[in-house]
Amino acid sequence: MKTIFTKTMLLLATLGMIAVNAMANILPFNNLTTAAVSDSLVIYFVPAGYVFGIWGIIYLLLIGFVLKYLLSQETTRFSTLLPYYFLSTILNAGWIVLWHYGYFLTTGVVMVALLLTLIALYQQAKQLTLRSRWEFLTLSVPFSVYLSWICVATIANLSGILWLFRWDGFGIAEPLWAAIMMGIAGILAVLFALREKDFVFPLVTIWALVGIMIKFPTQQEMLYVGIASVSAIVLVLLKQGYSAFTLRNK
Repeated sequence: MKTIFTKTMLLLATLGMIAVNAMANILPFNNLTTAAVSDSLVIYFVPAGYVFGIWGIIYLLLIGFVLKYLLSQETTRFSTLLPYYFLSTILNAGWIVLWHYGYFLTTGVVMVALLLTLIALYQQAKQLTLRSRWEFLTLSVPFSVYLSWICVATIANLSGILWLFRWDGFGIAEPLWAAIMMGIAGILAVLFALREKDFVFPLVTIWALVGIMIKFPTQQEMLYVGIASVSAIVLVLLKQGYSAFTLRNK
């Protein structure tokens, strides 16, 4: 009975989160789409609009995780994931409502809380022994993609808040600050690739960085740092791929 209740709540939490995000743009909340709110903040660490299509991929992957749990006969294996997952759905839906109604400072707090929750969720997922490619796709990939995107989104969210408060960036030009943030995102992706042996996380970072460069092609600092960051990530991934191929063929 407890398992049925948990499965039902898991499904409802996921569908509720997705529904809130969909309604935010269909209705839309406060007569503003999510993109319209983002465009009202004049910051450089924001990718081109098409990049946000990754949310569709994230939700499909999360549905895959939910299906894995619903169909599993060994739900206790995933019990450590559920508290963090439930919290992430609440934070995700709460953030979108606050964002649309202009509570930007609060969105920063919620976004950081979501980031920390996903870090914990990611770590719990990494501890699971994956038994098949299906489990890799449903238990590892969803939280790698989600965490990587939220790392980027957190930087963008906090940058927007600082802009609203008219922070002058210690006199450093905004494009240069964006370039610095792009470099930090690139370093984080490289560290994940090296330390966690995770090739999915860096791919999402590349997707975001390329989207930023496409949106601001005339900003040379951002372009150079973006190219350097993407190149470093690709080189690390290629090196890891080569090492894995070499070991497999020994």
